[in-house]
Amino acid sequence: MKYKVSIPEIEVSFEVEEGANLLTQLILHKIFPDNGSFCAGARDCGRCAIIANGKKILSCNTYVNCDLVLEYLDKSAKKSNESPYNDTVIIRRKRMLRLDSGKYYSGGKIGVAVDLGTTTIHYAFVELPIGYKGIPLKAGKKKKKILPEKSTEEECYPDSIRKRIAEGLKEYLETEKRQGSILEVTSSIKGEEFFSDMREIFEELTILKVSSSINPQVAFGGDIVSRISESLKSSDSRDTLKNLITTNISYEINKFLIEKDLYEVDFVIISGNVTMITLLLGGDTQSISQHPYKSDYLTVLPKTPVEAQIQVYNPQKRRATVYSLSDDSFTPLEKSGEYLNNVPIIHFIPAISTFAGGDVVSGLSLLPPPEKGKYSLFMDIGTNTEIGIIGEGRYIVSSAPAGPCFEGSNISCGMRAEYGALYSFSINEKGICGIKFFGTKEFNQKCNFPLGICGSGLIDIVAELRRTGQIDDDGLLLAGEQGYKITKEIFLSQEDIREFQLAKSAIRTGIEILLDKAGTTLKDIENIFISGGFSEAISISSLLNSGLIPKELGDRCVTLGNTSLYGAISVFIKGKDSISKISKHGEYFEMVAEKNFQTKFIENIRFN
Repeated sequence: MKYKVSIPEIEVSFEVEEGANLLTQLILHKIFPDNGSFCAGARDCGRCAIIANGKKILSCNTYVNCDLVLEYLDKSAKKSNESPYNDTVIIRRKRMLRLDSGKYYSGGKIGVAVDLGTTTIHYAFVELPIGYKGIPLKAGKKKKKILPEKSTEEECYPDSIRKRIAEGLKEYLETEKRQGSILEVTSSIKGEEFFSDMREIFEELTILKVSSSINPQVAFGGDIVSRISESLKSSDSRDTLKNLITTNISYEINKFLIEKDLYEVDFVIISGNVTMITLLLGGDTQSISQHPYKSDYLTVLPKTPVEAQIQVYNPQKRRATVYSLSDDSFTPLEKSGEYLNNVPIIHFIPAISTFAGGDVVSGLSLLPPPEKGKYSLFMDIGTNTEIGIIGEGRYIVSSAPAGPCFEGSNISCGMRAEYGALYSFSINEKGICGIKFFGTKEFNQKCNFPLGICGSGLIDIVAELRRTGQIDDDGLLLAGEQGYKITKEIFLSQEDIREFQLAKSAIRTGIEILLDKAGTTLKDIENIFISGGFSEAISISSLLNSGLIPKELGDRCVTLGNTSLYGAISVFIKGKDSISKISKHGEYFEMVAEKNFQTKFIENIRFN
């Protein structure tokens, strides 16, 4: 049976099947709730609230069983000819930017870098140098930073967390989920070179805002496999997954424009793994769901223009800008016909292979080249841990099947890195445990103990139990079957340690096979760079004590943070040269297909 859903204010009506989720139908029909983004169906943010038949409801929690007449909560914001999602283009843009200090200045063009992660989407909004015309082919001559009139350096680069990379990435912890040390940098020369290079890039940019949000696709599962399975059900499922992301990106851009009193942004660069990019474009995931796991989206639709449906509504309620994708990911904008019509193009970081996506390419592009005869390792720890080695002009990449334990899965008290997750653990000389868990002050006042263990917490716990002799070389937990008690409700079991050993072995085996592929050994490794969310929460000592990284590399280990986001930002200044080179000439091989994988994997299960 079908029911009619109508919205008189914008003169829209459509029919839906009985039992259909209202939020999903609003997304499918491109009629997004007035309040913006969603909590992935968790029913706790209230942002999808709408009036149905005279009553306020949450559309994510409403399943259609009768005819519905919908009204927006803010009636003044909607007119039949002023929908925030009209496919119109702004010709004139407001260039007066409001600083946090309340001052105004006439700035340059605005760029948005997006790290499209599986569970979290990170955003960086930057002001580009005055006179900026478009993505360059390669880095040009460095220009002196032009500061706004009657403004100070501090106002352009607000002091922030750990003086992070040119003191520019203010409010990276805006989600209030992350606490503690953000970057742990050794005295490594190459580590300092990395941050020096990044400082130079950020001297030409002004970071206006950094934010993050949960990827709303987690409503269909927290891992890639779940998303692919959902997308294969029907074309409607693909559209739903696509619209969840585009709605989120639209909302974050809108939110920024309203905060800064701007009409539009000029350039958007998105970095992400191949599956996430495929889902964003509403592509068919059949080819990446089965052997040989090939994708048509490595360089993002080389011949077919695609509509991303990322739409922006300005606070003055005049018109909106539709952001479309170009058929060439890196067409310089000054040569693009679309640029002449004031329609920005979304650029995607191209991939090396299906399992080495744009997020990996972004990270590799930032690494300083090692000295002649030396190599550097790059690692992004996760369910599929991407590992790369660079040196002698080669970029060799593979993916180690570490399993889901770093996402909190298959762990007795495991959970994702969210409020309540234990992310730091230590044991002092008196045997007293110290724990830290994510949450705001208000959350911690209500919840005095962690709710579970996330990936970085798992690494910390295993590392400390190994250091204090409570886990032997074979992985046997001395606490026995009852497990190691952390709190009254939280514990680490013997089965949890086995899960960790399998993940550790996959990563260590991956490192060894990569070294063999490059024809080198640990002694020739100049640095090992750790990227991703783990590098922001885990200490180098825990990586070493837990056995994830060879102890021989302890003094050469550098944690970098979110290199997928940093790489996307750097393209605004450095250009496409290094990105293009890596994506075209990078070498990928399938780790588990290597002849010696099983032998090395079994050898590396032990801790010694």
